[in-house]
Amino acid sequence: MSASIVIPTTLRRPTVSRCIASAVSAASRIEGAEVLVVANDEDPDGATPELPGARVIHSPRPGLAAARNLGFREARHDVVLFTDDDCLLPPDWCGRLADPMLAGEAAAVAAPLHVRRDGPITAFIDYQRIFYPPPVDSTTVGFPLGAGTGVRRALAPDFVEGPANTAGEDADFGCALVDAGHSILYVPDKPLATHLIPEEIESISRRFIWYGRGNAWLSLTKGRLQFSVPDVTSMYAAISRNELSTPRRFEEIDDDAIRELFAAYDLILLATYLVGFLEEAGRALGREIIRPDHDALDEGWREIDLRLPHDAVRGRDWTRLPTDLGRWTTAREGKEPDAARAIGENLARHAGLLERTGPDARLDAWADGAARQGEATWARSNAIWQEARTAERLVDVDELADRLRAAGIGFREGGQMIETISQGPLRPAAPRAA
Repeated sequence: MSASIVIPTTLRRPTVSRCIASAVSAASRIEGAEVLVVANDEDPDGATPELPGARVIHSPRPGLAAARNLGFREARHDVVLFTDDDCLLPPDWCGRLADPMLAGEAAAVAAPLHVRRDGPITAFIDYQRIFYPPPVDSTTVGFPLGAGTGVRRALAPDFVEGPANTAGEDADFGCALVDAGHSILYVPDKPLATHLIPEEIESISRRFIWYGRGNAWLSLTKGRLQFSVPDVTSMYAAISRNELSTPRRFEEIDDDAIRELFAAYDLILLATYLVGFLEEAGRALGREIIRPDHDALDEGWREIDLRLPHDAVRGRDWTRLPTDLGRWTTAREGKEPDAARAIGENLARHAGLLERTGPDARLDAWADGAARQGEATWARSNAIWQEARTAERLVDVDELADRLRAAGIGFREGGQMIETISQGPLRPAAPRAA
């Protein structure tokens, strides 16, 4: 028995040759393994770069889901691993993911990816563990990420193609596996694969619009309510008016400039995610909820990024960040990002909300369930945090994140509940004047 590595690609990224070469190297560690490159460029007659050691096939349909499904059909082995054309694989990656399935111990596996830190944007994405599959517990995940997935082909469903310019087909694929009774084994062993993401604000803003659209598609079209956002219009309006009471402040980072950068990026992440969610939700529900001018919105994010304190962090070693959980135990006045007002104004001007805020029976379908789950999550995370802060030795950020992950809480994966417990809101929520 052996394994196939499937890599969907448009062949346009400058990273293609390097990433496929790393996959060929990883595959060489398993006898008989192959690397299958599925080219889904809209121009099938375009030149194909030299890809030694890989088998290249062309997909007649664009999109990741179509390419991965074709890879399933053309793969020579039952164990199929997926990665992307902007990921560098360590030499033992293929073996670590394939071995549990080859041994009959798992139907599917999921691995995290770290992001190469070329500056504050990619450092923020990596620090927040954006490309770690969300935990159920320390050994399993709710769904894998497409760039680090392995599955037994005989047990796998197809990847379902979503609307154009959305993400989410990998999440739906993982949920379908779980629906069929298969758990997804978490493979956290290091070294991790490396995600090569451009050091530009679009790596946050454009990417999270795709993710927001994908989650709206999953929740409102596919019926996967765990991807819904309760009270989404109220949250969006709060950001647009600069009235969000608990933005992530990164108080554990003991550097004012980095804290300001990360807090601004996290707010842009949340804002653009909600733009994508509400845009796709409007399509799914047959009504216009927001009307984004994407080009103007993007230009606004670039201008905001240029005004952030980059000079203060120039020359920083981004592989190491000065963190101190003791800052969470020190009372201090809450501070919103300096860019918060500009972020809200960019939303209000270029992606205005067209509906009144408030509960919506169709948009907020999972509100009650989310509230119950939120209460349970707060209780578990608060217990772990209280234990950490009363211990003889205060744990570091990575150790706390791993402990929370083992309890099924993705603290660093975009979460903010521990910081909120420790520091509280910026200001009491106040009703808006009529």
